[in-house]
Amino acid sequence: MTLFRQNSALPNFLDSQRDSFRYFLETGIREELDFFSPIVGQSLGSSSKRPTDRFISVSFHSKDFYFKKPHYTPQEAVQKLGTYKSSLIVPVHVYSKYLNLNATFPVAFCDLPLMTEHGTFILNGSPRVIVHQIVRCPGVYLKPQFDKQGNRTHLVSFLSAYGSWLRFETDKKGVVFAHIDNLRKVPVTVFLQALGFSMDTIVGALKYPEALDPTLKEVDWKLTTDEAILLLMSRLFPNRPATVLRGRKFLFNQFFNPRRYSLSDVGRKRVNQKFRMRSKTKHLTLTPQDALAALDYLLRCENGETEFLDDIDHLKNRRARLAGELIQTQFRLGLNRLERVIYNRISDENILRKTPGALGSLNSLIRTQVLASVFQEFFGSNQLSQFMDQTNPLAEITHKRRLSSLGPGGLNRDRAGLIVRGIHPSYYGRICPIETPEGKNAGLVGSIATFTQINKNGFLESPYYKLISESNTPDRNGFFLLSAFYEEDTVVAQGDVDLSNFRIPTRNKSQFTENTVQEINFLGLCPIQFMSIATSLIPFLEHDDANRALMGSNMQRQAVSLLRSERPFVGTGLEAHVTRDIGATIVAKQNSYISYVDAQRIDYFTPVIGDTNLIDYQNLTAEDVFASNQFKHNTIWLTSYQRSNQDTCLNHKPLVEANTWVEAGDCLADNAATAKGELALGRNILIGYMPWEGYNFEDAVLVSERLVYDDVFTSIHISRYEVSTARLREGQEYFTNQVDRNQYLDEFGVVKIGTWVEAGDVLVGKISPQPDSDNDPESRLLRAIFGGVARNTKTTSYCLSSGVSGRILDVRCEFKRQTKNIEDESIESTGSVYVYLVEKRRLQVGDKVAGRHGNKGIVSNILPRVNMPYLQSGKALDMVLNPLGVPSRMNVGQIFECLLGLAANTLKQNFKVLPFDEMHGAEVSRGFVYHYLYKSRLLTQQKWLFKPNSPGKSIVFDGRTGLNFDQPVTVGYPYILKLVHLVDDKIHARSTGPYSLVTQQPLGGRSKKGGQRLGEMEVWALEGFGAAYVLQELLTIKSDDMIGRNRAFMSMIRGTLLPKSGIPESFKVLVSELRGLCLDMSIARINF
Repeated sequence: MTLFRQNSALPNFLDSQRDSFRYFLETGIREELDFFSPIVGQSLGSSSKRPTDRFISVSFHSKDFYFKKPHYTPQEAVQKLGTYKSSLIVPVHVYSKYLNLNATFPVAFCDLPLMTEHGTFILNGSPRVIVHQIVRCPGVYLKPQFDKQGNRTHLVSFLSAYGSWLRFETDKKGVVFAHIDNLRKVPVTVFLQALGFSMDTIVGALKYPEALDPTLKEVDWKLTTDEAILLLMSRLFPNRPATVLRGRKFLFNQFFNPRRYSLSDVGRKRVNQKFRMRSKTKHLTLTPQDALAALDYLLRCENGETEFLDDIDHLKNRRARLAGELIQTQFRLGLNRLERVIYNRISDENILRKTPGALGSLNSLIRTQVLASVFQEFFGSNQLSQFMDQTNPLAEITHKRRLSSLGPGGLNRDRAGLIVRGIHPSYYGRICPIETPEGKNAGLVGSIATFTQINKNGFLESPYYKLISESNTPDRNGFFLLSAFYEEDTVVAQGDVDLSNFRIPTRNKSQFTENTVQEINFLGLCPIQFMSIATSLIPFLEHDDANRALMGSNMQRQAVSLLRSERPFVGTGLEAHVTRDIGATIVAKQNSYISYVDAQRIDYFTPVIGDTNLIDYQNLTAEDVFASNQFKHNTIWLTSYQRSNQDTCLNHKPLVEANTWVEAGDCLADNAATAKGELALGRNILIGYMPWEGYNFEDAVLVSERLVYDDVFTSIHISRYEVSTARLREGQEYFTNQVDRNQYLDEFGVVKIGTWVEAGDVLVGKISPQPDSDNDPESRLLRAIFGGVARNTKTTSYCLSSGVSGRILDVRCEFKRQTKNIEDESIESTGSVYVYLVEKRRLQVGDKVAGRHGNKGIVSNILPRVNMPYLQSGKALDMVLNPLGVPSRMNVGQIFECLLGLAANTLKQNFKVLPFDEMHGAEVSRGFVYHYLYKSRLLTQQKWLFKPNSPGKSIVFDGRTGLNFDQPVTVGYPYILKLVHLVDDKIHARSTGPYSLVTQQPLGGRSKKGGQRLGEMEVWALEGFGAAYVLQELLTIKSDDMIGRNRAFMSMIRGTLLPKSGIPESFKVLVSELRGLCLDMSIARINF
């Protein structure tokens, strides 16, 4: 526990990721190289008694490793679809006295992907994130267990970082057994005696020695160490002959060999802490004293001392494994495999029998491909290495602060129960209880709370003020970071409690209690301390149900950046901090003079002397700055229309002007989802809560055409199409412009940049060889009549799919070989082509929109402005929501936001409202909103803004008739988001298409041009209505009746009646299966 003397406890949101990877680079690599060095091979012709000097030793110089300069910068890696990585070079020393070897040479161990300053890894041009994993902390745990009859027994288990597991457990008779891995259990006295303890030592070390009597009756307790080892081995391996040497080797390898067993530094500290060891051993392996102490504490729990039992879901027993530690684990795994390869190589007799000087290249001894393959597998396919969610800046920062219980060494989602998914009291201030996915990952994937920091051991810490006992006030000059282990023994109160009350709600030992102010040790910083970043961005959160707050947190991450961003009228104050930490906006690092600004770059001059005051340079002109040697010229290149992982647009917009001075911390350029340096995910629009002709039934949304024509919810999307050539059995494919519809193609057969393309247009012209299939009689007859030669190629150009149109933003060609065709005067190329298409998507029917309170809906209709309901001021509503979506969902916070937004729009000011403002008094939110509504009424002299009889409601008129509606309507300006679930990406129709090879039924899914699934329950529905012919069509000619569907297709072309359906393929499969059961079934026609 350390006192931090600083003004703000809000940490940099990405420091934990960066610090973890920095520790791996500076310390972790050296630790692992030292652990595996040296590697000594087998001696040729050696024995245990007479070793020879004919061996090779390989050692790593861990202090002298270095990295080569990366081939790409992060920005270049994204543009060129490369990987931001650097080669790890380790000096390797090879020594052999017999072979006269004593050399040190650098070896390139692997290409290590590097973390960018924003906490991401760039692989093949796509940013990836290593998600934090929260796992059980290594150590020792005591817990109760119950059998089917309800008998209570106890269990103590050692959890290692890697290696075997050891458990001591009691049965209903009180006998204590030892369990090693999945082997047979043995009496614990035999195990301890095999470790070297005498029976007198064991009994003397126990607080309740009489509790060991049932165990002593099970086995002879007068055993020597060798006898105990023999008995242990015979019990564990009854089919093998037991020897003392084999038993000692087994115990050493299982628990005392540091290469095979480790508790890790954290686990060793936890064991010493749990057992209150007087001599704090630093051995990372198990010690015999640990096993004896575990037995003592197990028997204490059997005799009623339940305070030693552990809660495995408590955060003091769980730790976070950050990106650096996860990569270090993979580095250790790779070095382990490399050690095995090197050992086998230097122990090869063919090498050892060579004469000195005839060994050849030393690099052949060390083959590091295994290390590279481990990293490639981890970054490419590991469950914790994920495509970064780049929908908006909030999605990025949430992804980088995510905590997952899944992955290697974690939980399995199919076997995780409700208890481990639930919210533990120790989560307060550390893990957000609100933000978690819906569905099968609920509770297993969470998010770090806003103020949480992660210490070097991986434990989550939350900041608290110390309460001064003399004055009963918090010491706000600094704060303490408390882990869950330390907080367990203190009395803690939340940050929004009233200290003047006699009894104050507190937390102590994971229980919610009440204490007087004199008994409180620590006080929380602020009400949003327990929430994640996304949750703390929801104003009036305290008025929402937790389920809807969860949806609001998740849907903010799905908001797509709009063409014109706008700050919310009602925010919480964290909007600017989020964008700064994620790097979405460009911020001046020191006082600067802006010399040039355009959409591509910002040029500026900074003083050579770092700590300077801006007032000293205010009178300098541009010529003085350019001519002075006290200023250094710098350039910032802005991101311009770059594609994200989710096909959204990443674009910077400069906020500063040329020939101006800026201070350190000023925002120089906005992102596509920011406005003046603050997070801006949606738009403030005028809405009303009222029914309208059924168009807002079941959460549907009625919108005005103003949102379409004024590009209010228009977003830019950039798609990437990859086309490559391959060498087929018939020959080589190639790109060319000698194809049909080639008016937009350049000389290489690739569409030109800036071209407007629509569905069916050729993006890349490609020719593929085809087999000689035109030699059938019909083809020969046609060629004889009409002339021509047999074609041996076919056009396989890449055309734009239906429903897509846009402009070609960029084209990237990676040609491997180019040849010139003299006959056609064209260039034939092989390789890959990447085409970037930018399209502007306006709001349309079927798009999903949402607020910040879990209120979501689909656009059902777009009305002309004249038909929309309008206010008494004559202004038409932009959107109409269903009022029935508020009371049953219990997300009343949207109403407060809506009304305060109306006041903000009238008063021309923005509000920052922290959640949980009830700390200032009862019904503060309502009073605050009504106060500003009344203030806006006084300012504008429009009485409808605030009526005491129906505050927040107004008379609204029908745009079609001009008559007012019967009841007053709640109107206002909430913040509405357009989500990434766009109808253009989901709508799909199929007449004919691909069929499965085996079942001959249509494929499923939009990407495969699949059909609509007709499941069992849909069949029941049609049967219930008696729609026999519809059902017959669906199950035959629309599915797997191969002959029938071809006939139906031809009859539709010819305009004749549909033929009778045939036998579906699935029925033939059933017949074949019955025949496999020796039940013959045949179809026969019977004439009566």
